[in-house]
Amino acid sequence: MTITNNQAYAHPLTIGLLIVTSYATLAIFILWRLFNRVIDTYKPEHISFKNGTFILQPDDRSVSIFELYSLNDFVYHFFIPIAVISIYALIKKWDIKMFFGFSSLVKLKNWVYFLIAVVAIIGINLMLPPPDAEAAKLFERISQGQTLFHLILIIGVLIPIIEEVIFRRLFYDLLNFSVPVASPWIGIIVSAIIFGALHYQYQAAAMIATLIVSLILSYGRYYTKGIVFPILIHVIINTLGCIMIA
Repeated sequence: MTITNNQAYAHPLTIGLLIVTSYATLAIFILWRLFNRVIDTYKPEHISFKNGTFILQPDDRSVSIFELYSLNDFVYHFFIPIAVISIYALIKKWDIKMFFGFSSLVKLKNWVYFLIAVVAIIGINLMLPPPDAEAAKLFERISQGQTLFHLILIIGVLIPIIEEVIFRRLFYDLLNFSVPVASPWIGIIVSAIIFGALHYQYQAAAMIATLIVSLILSYGRYYTKGIVFPILIHVIINTLGCIMIA
């Protein structure tokens, strides 16, 4: 797939380097901070790490990484990728209107997609079983000490914007502009799978639902030729989730 003038805000290699650099930095900060938190709480000789969990001996009690992570920690580190991308965008003077695809807002067919997608995703979420004990414990840990307004601002608004920029704009474009196959489904499917995999859930049904929702959002990126509508949908769904769970 060739890059047209209105798409060429960055070379695919540059997009890839931005993503890798951002998340490599993010991973280092997360692991370092979590390691320090565990060391401060438990004796080093009683700690081991396996399959994403810290094993606390001698009672072999396990603590998930996410259980040691508060909402403030999550937000602090999640802004690292977007900060890297924003600095680069300012230096290179990207066209923000083109980058987000604000022109898609004037097309009626895109609003039809928006309404169908919102109804479909809400329906999918309503069919899910209630969160199990582990999922409820995780949300309680992340949201500890936060007001509903704070949760909606962070989880309902800011995080969806950041995730859509990374997955439905940068990563989607990286796949479609670098893979020698003239099909938008490469970016739609692969970006959706990676997004779903990174949103780990304790319940299999929730993981499948997340993948389906991700496919709907990724298709919206292709169909509307922008990320404004995927962002709006993501914001609505996350906000409703915060209200229902809080």
